[in-house]
Amino acid sequence: LPKTISSPIGAAITYLRILGAENDIDPVDAFSEIKHINSDHDAYFEGCLPMLHLMGDAHNLFDLKNTRSSIFELFKRFNIKTGSIPGFSCPSKGLLDFKSENMRNIVAKISEKNLKAYKRANPKKMIIGSPEAFVSFSSDNNYKNVTSVVDEFLNSLKKNKGLHKIKRTVALHKSCRMENDPFYDSTKELLKEIPGLNVIELEGNCGHNNFNKIDGESKQKAMDLLNDAAEKGIDTIICTSPYCESHLLMCTRE
Repeated sequence: LPKTISSPIGAAITYLRILGAENDIDPVDAFSEIKHINSDHDAYFEGCLPMLHLMGDAHNLFDLKNTRSSIFELFKRFNIKTGSIPGFSCPSKGLLDFKSENMRNIVAKISEKNLKAYKRANPKKMIIGSPEAFVSFSSDNNYKNVTSVVDEFLNSLKKNKGLHKIKRTVALHKSCRMENDPFYDSTKELLKEIPGLNVIELEGNCGHNNFNKIDGESKQKAMDLLNDAAEKGIDTIICTSPYCESHLLMCTRE
């Protein structure tokens, strides 16, 4: 595991593309037939998932394709009609961790751009795909009817009885960087709706720190968490945060 990201220039280009310096990033990409929002659709915003996916792919560190594509597949299976908002970018408040006045100006411009795009689209509901983005938008009075992708799936799952029994033990890992993870309780409830699934709440910190410092200590925390899961017979770790998922995937790569 490298102590720092191998290509700072590549990382900077990634950030700039996601932040809207270039217009060739489609938030939906090739994962779904879902396109821009129309009057029949609620708005779906993936939050930080596209940014993290692009960063992981650019540096061959981790791959979030399955996570993103699975969410879109569940939208289709539950017949939840969604569309993306043209011009929307990563909420980027996490970038404020970088102590830079220029970065604060960038975040302010992104917020202004997002609000204009939201008002043009005027969706009935805003479905958010990551806990970090959910906190940003649900606490902003400019955005109405903000809900999480987990709550949408949970509501749909309760209406769809007769699910196949799955004999598997999974662990639930809450976001390490959030004191109150808004996705955690709903995710736990959702998993318990699946017959045969044994859900274990996994204690401990995976070492994720917004990629500010990737070193042996952060990797060791991830490995300790993974070893604890293995000792408990856990088949799969469910992360509420894409940051934690990215960090665990990165720490287990060859």
